[in-house]
Amino acid sequence: MQKKLINLGLMLSPFVVWAGMEMRTAKEVAAIAIALALGLFALYSGTLKKFRNYWILAFVGFFLVSMFFAPQFGFLLSFREGMKITLLSNRSISGVWAFKPFAYALIYLLMLIAISSESFTFKELKKTLTVMVFAGFIMSLYIYIQAAGLDQFFALQDTNQARNATKGLLGGFIGQPTTCAPFIAMLVPIALYLKRYFFTLCMIIAVFMIQSDVAIAGMIIGTLGYMCISGRKVNRVIGISVIILTLVAGVYGTHRYKDFNIQKFMTSRANGRFSAWKIMYEDYIGPIKGKKATVTGFGPGAFKYTHSIRKNNNWQEAHSEPLELLYNFGIVGLSLFILALWKMISLVCEKLSFHYIDEYVLSLLGGLLGILVCSLGSFPFHIAPTMFYTVVILGLIHNENILGGTTL
Repeated sequence: MQKKLINLGLMLSPFVVWAGMEMRTAKEVAAIAIALALGLFALYSGTLKKFRNYWILAFVGFFLVSMFFAPQFGFLLSFREGMKITLLSNRSISGVWAFKPFAYALIYLLMLIAISSESFTFKELKKTLTVMVFAGFIMSLYIYIQAAGLDQFFALQDTNQARNATKGLLGGFIGQPTTCAPFIAMLVPIALYLKRYFFTLCMIIAVFMIQSDVAIAGMIIGTLGYMCISGRKVNRVIGISVIILTLVAGVYGTHRYKDFNIQKFMTSRANGRFSAWKIMYEDYIGPIKGKKATVTGFGPGAFKYTHSIRKNNNWQEAHSEPLELLYNFGIVGLSLFILALWKMISLVCEKLSFHYIDEYVLSLLGGLLGILVCSLGSFPFHIAPTMFYTVVILGLIHNENILGGTTL
């Protein structure tokens, strides 16, 4: 039952739509419902086991601490001209936005532990990975349909955000190019591990067609990272060779084009992110009613509801998950998140003492690396399908109950 729910979530979360409901909301409802079902079924069946990454537990537990120390805005310090808001009389609603992300964090944590506790045969594991890659392949095929102008179901919204997107029509079933591309990019290393080379090629082309610099960077770094640590000699040779050739080309380009200004180039490709990030950081270190919130942050989910109104802009996401994490959870929260990643890597490295490591784990690490790179300049963990897939990947990486031997 657990495995069927996982596979159902993997197929449903990227593609579900509901009449009268915004696409992003429909996917969020489907993902969180299946995540909750997974966790509750694990509790019912008694399959939950010890979860050794205590830093993830500490990070989720810190949500409550961050909520407790979050500043009171009373309601917000400023309102944009023309904005109308009705407040409940004598009832403070400051910080009410924190409870949704806290609930989601608990649900996804329960799902993570449930997946890490489940016993998989190697055949069952391979089926789950195949479902993930197949979803990415179907998404990439629909990108081709949209690029040909044959999309029957979706149309470009008449908004500045949609019009300014590099390839606004290429949103796949997720609906927006800069959120669809990272979803496909994170699955390329897993497709390569499964030797689904046609799927891999189709997915790579789709990401390049969308022209999302962040997704392209994440795909390249994640895929090359997997290839360089792969137990397959062909992968290692190709990966290391590509990196060496890239370095050589970079050195040659530096001498050949001495007038090339990398800072100016990066700024032109950032779509206003650098200047916006500066404002966000200044907002983070600035005081609220004479007090700062730099250590414990503004509270879960605060950025979306406080920054844009206080600074009179349209940035409801920071377009940088680490920066938004710092804003919401402060120095302590960001530190716990980094420690959780470090602990995960140390748990994986423990297997090296036994002189083996499963190849599928390396491909999952490549996919995780890719989406983490994407998160530096985008907001993939705000998107339900990407978040669901990331939790599945984390659960499988932490799982120590894969039956059937090694895969090298």
